[in-house]
Amino acid sequence: MRKIFFALMVLFCTLPLAASNDDGTPITFSELPQQAQQFVTKYFYNSEVKSVTKEMDDGRFEYTVRLNDLTKIEFNHEGEWKEISGSIDLTFADYLPENLVAYMTSKVSGRVAKIEKDDGKIEVSVGSVEYVFSKSGKFRYIDD
Repeated sequence: MRKIFFALMVLFCTLPLAASNDDGTPITFSELPQQAQQFVTKYFYNSEVKSVTKEMDDGRFEYTVRLNDLTKIEFNHEGEWKEISGSIDLTFADYLPENLVAYMTSKVSGRVAKIEKDDGKIEVSVGSVEYVFSKSGKFRYIDD
């Protein structure tokens, strides 16, 4: 009886850990919203899709695409990109406003680690410094 009780305790204690997946639920590329598929195909055509996952957040699905070059792209429920992280070369970042790219390439050396689009602004991280722009690409301030 003790062994059965112990086995049940182990099962019930580990079941929630096995059910929780921080990486989300694996899906196929074709299960992404159309807008997300088009974004990846248009701007990251030189990279191979390594994995695609979806995860529920505030009652809506969000999606993550990981590429073979270690780039990670996060999309909202509509398929709009929210965040791109990795080692990003801005000279090929046609998905960003031109004035943002011009500012960053003229003022900052090194590759971008993360680009985040949120609340009417775009944040570009290089090292520990974050450059904040309006959604239209106008420079606002540096947050370090």
